[in-house]
Amino acid sequence: MAWWQRSYLGYEGRFKDDCVLELANGKQVQVGQAPCPDKKKKKANKDEQTDKEADPVLSGTTVWDCAVVLAQCVTKPDLISELFQHSKPETCIELGAGTGAVSLACAASGAVDSITITDLGGMMPLIQKNIDANQSSFGSNVIIQCQPLRWADKTDLASLQGPYDLILGSDLIYYNDEERSSVNILIETLSALSGPHTVVLLALSQVHAPSEVERFKHRSAEVAFEEVSDVSYLIPEEYRTDESVLLLLKGPKLKQKKKRKRPVEQPMGRLNLE
Repeated sequence: MAWWQRSYLGYEGRFKDDCVLELANGKQVQVGQAPCPDKKKKKANKDEQTDKEADPVLSGTTVWDCAVVLAQCVTKPDLISELFQHSKPETCIELGAGTGAVSLACAASGAVDSITITDLGGMMPLIQKNIDANQSSFGSNVIIQCQPLRWADKTDLASLQGPYDLILGSDLIYYNDEERSSVNILIETLSALSGPHTVVLLALSQVHAPSEVERFKHRSAEVAFEEVSDVSYLIPEEYRTDESVLLLLKGPKLKQKKKRKRPVEQPMGRLNLE
């Protein structure tokens, strides 16, 4: 196990103590973590998402290894710029952000002008607390905010007013059975937030649900994106392991709108004006 991996930490280290990330660009962010919620809060959060795919508060209050990996990637000098052919993306959104660690790192890199951090509503207080605690690390022109998002929820998606230039996500697939799979609504959400020039960068665990990660790759290439590539070579060497994969998705497939059938004109009956 690599020195930076957090799986070996006990409860205090994973759910209570602050996590300090030393970033590839030399900056650092300090990420607050919260203890597990009580049963009432946990139930309320489950009720907020009718499907099983959303990131539950219990797993969202710790910084997972894939978040560490993606945080290093987005702060790797010039990586974001190169993905956008040396131009600067204006807008970024993170899905299933949990503590917001990846977005905080992205804000510290100054590579994006505006960042929206999303997760279930129950995670917003923790994310906002982490935004406030790291303001001094962000570029002066960076706008960063948090907003609730239930995947594939039309109302939530409409309020986000996409598309976004850059979409980030880490450890978004963690159920290894099809009944609880998040693959379909994740793809639906990515598609809804994407435009012609959107770049999606996801760090996914190969430990939690390797077969579902493979299904996501095949399904997203089949129905949603022209390009789905494994770009794990972009991960800084120190942070590369067999336990995570970095995926790049580009070129969202445009949905063909069904043409409305023109009603068949019925011959008018003769009017009796007598």
